[in-house]
Parts: sequence; structure tokens; C-alpha cells
Amino acid sequence: MALITAAILLLLAALCFAWLSVYYHAQPGAEKYLVSTDTVRVEHSADGWRFDGPGEDTALIFYPGAKVEAAAYAPLLFPLAEGGVDAFLVEMPFNIAFFDWCAADRLIGAYAYRNWLLAGHSLGGATASAYAGTHAEKLRGLVLLAAFTTGKMDEGLAFLSVCGDRDGVLNMPRYEKSRALWPGDAQELVIPGGNHAQFGSYGRQNGDGEATISPEEQQRITVDAILQWAAAQRAEESAALPEAWELRIAVASDLHLDPDNTNKNAVALSAAGYNMELVDALLWDAREQGAAFLLLTGDLVNGGRPHRHAALAEKLRQAEAAGLPVYVLPGNHDLAPVGQQEFAAFYADFGFDEAYSRDLSSLSYCVMREDAALLMMDMGGYSLGAIDLPEAGKRQNNEAFLSEETLRWAETMLREARSRGLPVLCAGHFNLLTQESRNPEASGYHVENGERFAALLRKYGVPLFLSGHTHVRAVYREEGLTEQVTEYLLSYPTGYSMLDMEDGRLRCLPRRVDVSAWAGQSGQRDPALLDYTAWQQEQLRSYSEENVKYMAQRNPIGKKEQEQAAAFFYAVMDAFWRGELYERREEMRAMPGYDPFFRCAEGYAYGWWLRDLLDNVSPLLKGYTLDMEKR
Repeated sequence: MALITAAILLLLAALCFAWLSVYYHAQPGAEKYLVSTDTVRVEHSADGWRFDGPGEDTALIFYPGAKVEAAAYAPLLFPLAEGGVDAFLVEMPFNIAFFDWCAADRLIGAYAYRNWLLAGHSLGGATASAYAGTHAEKLRGLVLLAAFTTGKMDEGLAFLSVCGDRDGVLNMPRYEKSRALWPGDAQELVIPGGNHAQFGSYGRQNGDGEATISPEEQQRITVDAILQWAAAQRAEESAALPEAWELRIAVASDLHLDPDNTNKNAVALSAAGYNMELVDALLWDAREQGAAFLLLTGDLVNGGRPHRHAALAEKLRQAEAAGLPVYVLPGNHDLAPVGQQEFAAFYADFGFDEAYSRDLSSLSYCVMREDAALLMMDMGGYSLGAIDLPEAGKRQNNEAFLSEETLRWAETMLREARSRGLPVLCAGHFNLLTQESRNPEASGYHVENGERFAALLRKYGVPLFLSGHTHVRAVYREEGLTEQVTEYLLSYPTGYSMLDMEDGRLRCLPRRVDVSAWAGQSGQRDPALLDYTAWQQEQLRSYSEENVKYMAQRNPIGKKEQEQAAAFFYAVMDAFWRGELYERREEMRAMPGYDPFFRCAEGYAYGWWLRDLLDNVSPLLKGYTLDMEKR
């Protein structure tokens, strides 16, 4: 009996596999829409295809119809991206959407769009409606193409249904019945002459009606309808947003300003000789981007000499006079010979005098603005000789730390912010969530009481901690707390972070300083500044070539392979610093220089680092969105 049961199960499994293995293939013309153009970048990843067009705030996730190859919908989604709505075409297991019905979760968590739309065709649409029914808070709207809903839709969810009047596949009685489950303001479009299959490009479907319009015309009508509907949702949302949450904050770190350094030759990708100009460009760019204020998270100058602090303070005064308030905190390079009290005097106008409260035992302070509470944490790490506050405790070493007194003070500030109903932005120079920050043996990175402070932020619902120090952009997440590490300003790609707080949400995006625009408007004549991106990219290419040449001395590879390895090195580093490496990993692995690079980099730091980047790079580097609890 057991053998008979096993045989029946095996037969059923074989029949199921055979059924799943037969599906509708994308027609030959569809593949041209899977190639990047000047207006739309097409990228492939483990989740499927991304169509990245000129739009920035809205993206649509698409679930294909049952047993239809995902690529068949590329002709529909490519023009959507051209029109300003980026699109994600999900490749489903066995081409059946319900096998991965929560795929939208991964994409929403990995990318920083403000408005997410979910769409699907046929069974993919029904599956999308099932996700929307239980995750409405993550979506702005739902689009169903020739599909019915599986349950009641949230009244706050924008809804668009599109079908053809020649559809012979859609279960019309069930579709008609599902109208009662739509939101009250749902929109419907019935395309004259359209059928079921022509929303995709996979040929005729069994049982379908005969269309009287072409697939191209049906898809054009559908794209136009979605773009108009999405534009209406954006306009409605913009009109409804409460002004109190419309706030943009710029965050920069590790300026290392040094007026004594005028060497304009880049050294290991650092343009430190341009530090005075790049700080000016940062302040101008943040203002041009509409930042309400700028946070500087430490290592303001390159060594705590008074004349360097004086030079930066003067630049910050000019920025504030032009309408950009600035708040600063110290890093490990900012004190000695300048002491704590002198540091606070230099930057009195940039947070310290405005503070609602200052911690007596450190340079930490809290500003209670009308739009947010700023909790600016001094995490030490500087010379013991610079500690001269009367209430500061004695230290045995110069490692980063948060004292018991500082922790108690910080909790008092968090309670006060909660009582005022203010969202909290918290910043410090050192990292909180890295392994090194918790390892007492990691000198220069360990933060004494760092884990206790992270727990305190979680306790009060603070979702984000802003830091710097390591000079490389990174994002860490642990137990509901995200840490944004902002990069060294003077290195490739001269970046900083931009935070947008709106309607209870916080969006973090990387921003590249537009040095050339600043140079043009300020009358600069240096060719490097006037075409700064090109200059930086040339520096990165040269750096890549030099490093490969150096490594190949110990691990020889051919001349052609050296060129390929250098091109690979450049491409990976450029994609990483742009925040694009996660979605381009497979592209990088397919480059001719992949294998030559790792052969010549064997035993060198760049070898393990680039391999680690390709294996573990965070999808959040390009941006993400967090919930900011309204208190």
C-alpha cells in the first residue's frame, strides 16, 4: 500500500511539474525592451527586471499572468518608465505569481521610492490584490489588468482596473462581483477591441477573444491610462501633505577642512587639495537642493588646529547668512590642540548657543526645533588632553565612549522630544551598529556603551542614527534601528546624504555635490572644478589601472587581462559609490575582467573587499524609506 501511495504521489508530482513546465513565451519583439537606452536603464537581478527612467518618486511592481514568461511584459513596462513611473517586472517561480506573492516586500524594502504602485495581469493581478489586501499601508495604489480582486480593498488605496471588451479568458461573473470589493473612488477602463493576452506580448491565449486592435495599440492605451492615473495620485498626495512634515535635511561628514593643503593632485582618490572649494560647493549644493538645515557629523577639520576651525566657522557663517542653518558635532580629528570648551566657542552659532540643553560632561547637545528635535552626540575618541569641561569625567584611554551621565542626559532629551510630539534626528561621529563598534579590541572603532545607547534609541522609537568616521558610505540595520554612515566628502564621489521627512515617513537618498554647477556660478576657472565629475572619473580610472598594475607584479596576468581587470575594478567601485552595485552585481560578474582581477588581487585587501562587496553589498545604498512615528 505504501508503495502504491508513493507511486501515486510521484505521478502527481511529475504531472504537476510537466504542467508548470509548459508556459507562454515572450514573442521575439519583446527582447528589444530589455536593453537600456539613453532614457531608460534596464537592469536584471534575482527578482527580475528593473526599468529605471527619468522619474524619481514613483515605482510600479508588476506581477505577470500565470504561466507567462515575465519578459513578455517588457513592452508594457518600458514606456511606463519612459513616462516617469519606474517599473519592476518580477520573475515568478514557475511563472506563477502566488508562489512568491510577497515579492513586493523585498523591492519596497530595497528601494527608496516615495510612492509604490502594485500591478498585475490576470492571475498575477489577483495575486497582487491579495498582497494589497494585507499590505495596503505600503502601497499608494493597485492596478489590475484583466483581473478580479480576491478580497475587500482598503478605502485609502487608489485603484485602477483595465480590461478589454473582447476578453475571452477573464471570469466576467466573478469580475462583476468583485466590483463590490473595490474602493469607493476606484477607476475602470474598458478598452474597445482589446482582449486578454494583448496586455503582454506572448501571442494568442487559449480561449481568448479576437481583438480588433493591435497589441501595440492596447498596450499604448494601457500605458497612457496608468501614467495619467499615477499623475493624478501624485497631485492628490501633494495637495494633501501636511506642511509640518515637509522637511529636507542635508547630512555631511568628514570634511577634514585644511586651508594649508593646496596640493591639487588627487592622492588615492582624495581631492584634499580642493578641500576649501569642495566645502563651499557642499554648502551651496545643500542650499540649492532646498535643505532646511545641514548636519555635519564630525571630523570637521583635519587636525584640531585653531586656524582651521576659524576658517570653517567663517564658511558656515556665510552659509547661514545665505539661509542654510548648520549644526555641528565633533569627531576624533577635531580636538587637540583645541579643547572641548574652545571647540564649543568656535561653533557657538552652529548648534551650541541654540541648544535647548547641553550635556555637562561632553559636547553633546539637543536642539528643539519646531520641525524636529536634533540630538547631537559627542562620542569622544579624541586626545585626553582636549577633555577640559569641568564636569567631564576622567578617562584612561582615548577610545570613543558615551558616559553614564551622557546616557542619562540623552534619555531626558528623548523624553522631552516625545512630550513635544517631535520626531528625533540623532547623530554622532562613530558607528553604532558595526561589529567593530562592539569589539573592545577594535581600537579607533569601538564605542563604549554604544549598545546601550542603541537600545535607548529603540526604546524611544528613533528609527535612524547618522554617523561618519569610516569614510565609506554604508547602511546597517538591526532590530528596528537603521544607521546611515555618510562618506568622506573629499573622496570619490564627493557625496553626502539627503533626508526627506514627509507625512510620517523619512526617506534617505545619496546626493553627489554638483561641483561643476557651483564652479560655474562662482566664477571658478580651474578646469577640474568646471568638469568635476569627468575629472573624478579619470582619477578613478587611473587609480584602478595603477592598483591592478601594482598587484600584477606579484600575481602576473597578461597585458590584455590587466586592462580588463582595471575596467572591472573601475566599474565595481563606481557602481558601489553611486549606490548601484546591488542591482548590477550580475553585470559585474559577467565582465571579462572579473576572473583576471581576482587572480591578480589574490592576497591583497582589494581582492577580498571587492568579492565581499559583490556578495554582500546592501541594496539600501541607493536609498530607503523609514517610518517616523508621530509622537
